[in-house]
Formats: sequence, structure tokens, C-alpha cells
Amino acid sequence: GRRPAPRAGTAAAPAACARSAVMKLIFLDLDGVLVTRRPGVFEERLLRNLQGVVQRTGADVVLSSDWRRHPSAREEARRMLATAGLQIIGCTPCLSAYLAQRPTEILQWLEEFDRRPGADLDPVTHWVVLDDRPLLGERHGSCLRGHFVQTHPRLGLTERDAEACVAVLTEALAPAAEGFESPWAPAGCGTRDRRAPS
Repeated sequence: GRRPAPRAGTAAAPAACARSAVMKLIFLDLDGVLVTRRPGVFEERLLRNLQGVVQRTGADVVLSSDWRRHPSAREEARRMLATAGLQIIGCTPCLSAYLAQRPTEILQWLEEFDRRPGADLDPVTHWVVLDDRPLLGERHGSCLRGHFVQTHPRLGLTERDAEACVAVLTEALAPAAEGFESPWAPAGCGTRDRRAPS
């Protein structure tokens, strides 16, 4: 079942009774993933593939697509995902569109989400980025290694891509490294470690 979103101002369970849940996230691009043939038109087959990933993994969806930059497009994305029973729990921040830095936006969202009240009770344990852009070559793209599934812009989210997402979202977790601050990003990939390009 779906977890209800934590409500602001609610008291956390006593530590003795608390049991950490897991949270899995899909950072979702739309063009080249769910929209491939006609601009702005979602393809039902591709939407069903995403629905299958969510049903099999319990992952939540965060919009990382440029659709998030425009209120009407963002609302259309919410509406179309809702037709498949999916909801968007958030959108990555909108940094300059003139730099290829979607990985930076994703990492910033993860870090801010990791600082929310109650994050220790519902930590992000698994995450995957679905995009048709070659994000590994963008600013901070190396931080997405092991978390990125690149779709073909004309094919979108194929069944094979969906299986790759499920594999990332169900991978067994390795024990945390000593002194490793963040459970979701490789060392050197947190926003505190980021410096402007020189």
C-alpha cells in the first residue's frame, strides 16, 4: 500500500517503538520517457510501464522534467499520471535552464528532502532517474551512476527499461560506510560538496 505523506507538526513515535520504513523514488522526465510521438501527448503503453514499476516497488514519483517549470504543464503531468493511479510527491528545483545540470537539481532535491522532519523514520533507501538525456555527462552526472536508466527518445520507457528501474529500486543495500553522511549519494556528491565549475 501507499504510505501517507508525513504531516507537518505531528509527533514522531518514541524511539523504542519506531521502526524505520524505506522510501524509494523515481525522478521522472516526461519527454522521451512517457511522451515520444506527439509533443505533450502521453502514451498509454508507456504510462502502463511506469505504473508497473511503481506497483512492483512501491516507489514515489518526483518530477524532474522541464514540464515542472511551467504551472500548466506541471498540472497536466499530475493529471495524466493520476489516470494511471500515480501521484507526483514533488518537483526538483529549477536551476538555470541554460546549463545542463539536471543531476545537480536531483541531488539538491534529495539533500533537502533528507533534512525534512521525520526523515530518519522514512529514509530514502533507493532511487532511480528516468531520462532520455545523457545525464551522466552533465554537471554532477557521475553522482547518478548506478541510479540512472536512460531511455531512447523515440521509444520511451520500454518494458526492458522498466525492468532496469525495478532492479535499481529493489537492489539489496550494502552496509553504510563509516562516516558516510548521506544514505543516497556517493561520497563527494552531496550539495555541500559541490563547487561552481571553474
